[in-house]
Amino acid sequence: MKNLSLLFASLFLYFSSFGTIGPITGDSSICAAGIGATVYSYIDTTLGGYWTTSDHSIAVVDSFYGDVYGLAAGLVTLTYTVGPDYVTKTITVNPLPGPITLSRDSICLYENATLFDSTPGGTWACDPTYLMPGNGYIYGSNFHPTSLGNVLISYISLANCRSYATIHVVDIPPMITGLDYLYVDSTTILHNYISGGKWFSRYTSIATIDSVTGVVTGISVGTTMISYLKECYTMIELTVALQTGIQPISSLVKGVNLFPNPATNELTFSSKSAITEVLIINLLGQQVFSHAYNTDKVQVDISGLQQGVYYVRLNGTEVRKFVKE
Repeated sequence: MKNLSLLFASLFLYFSSFGTIGPITGDSSICAAGIGATVYSYIDTTLGGYWTTSDHSIAVVDSFYGDVYGLAAGLVTLTYTVGPDYVTKTITVNPLPGPITLSRDSICLYENATLFDSTPGGTWACDPTYLMPGNGYIYGSNFHPTSLGNVLISYISLANCRSYATIHVVDIPPMITGLDYLYVDSTTILHNYISGGKWFSRYTSIATIDSVTGVVTGISVGTTMISYLKECYTMIELTVALQTGIQPISSLVKGVNLFPNPATNELTFSSKSAITEVLIINLLGQQVFSHAYNTDKVQVDISGLQQGVYYVRLNGTEVRKFVKE
């Protein structure tokens, strides 16, 4: 009889243990990201139960695994049931931040685009492109210059919910090639090996440029910026001067070095071939220095020149620009 009593007591303890359900573990605050987006997993140490939520319009749960998806802002009760017993957990479902607004759909390396989100107090995040926290500006690839292509931007609210946007980072065109100097009423042509872009002159009263062909025409004395735009732009400074009996400028010849630049008192030229003549011309097209040589290295005293930009012509063809400080 005593053994039978012990058996019933053991059975009672065994079966009564099913009435004790462990607490639900998992986040108390989630985001309304929708089904198929962010999933939040919940666990109960008691086996054999199933999961439900109190409002399927706010959050839904996988009845077997306990994976929850937030659908709309609000409070929802998550329930785990084992037999006649159950345990609950209240979950706050937070709204996502407002959609990210971009000032431009694409940006260029070393440029910036303004970002905006209507939800206050959040922070910006992006990898690999560097994003200045909280100020709404992404600085292209200034800190990650190889970050080209589509980059995912996120805005994180105070409730740690995110909105996303994709911005396209494109490379700048290569350098413009051709002469950066011409005379009034003369023409030259500029080139960029990336085709399909357009040419622009900042000051058309000084020089004009055909938007398709890149042919530049000097209009008046001065300096303008010439730009080539293909999604992004590259530019050079172009100077127009008066021609005062000096032979027209021809194509640049390789092999000549000029240093230092800028210079204060003396300029040095070195060449793989003999330098026979050095002319220095100011921005008005006036010849301010002329000397004949027959050597591969020349030093010129420029201490008497006024400060400014000058052009040097070697052997009647080779042109270099320098700054006199």
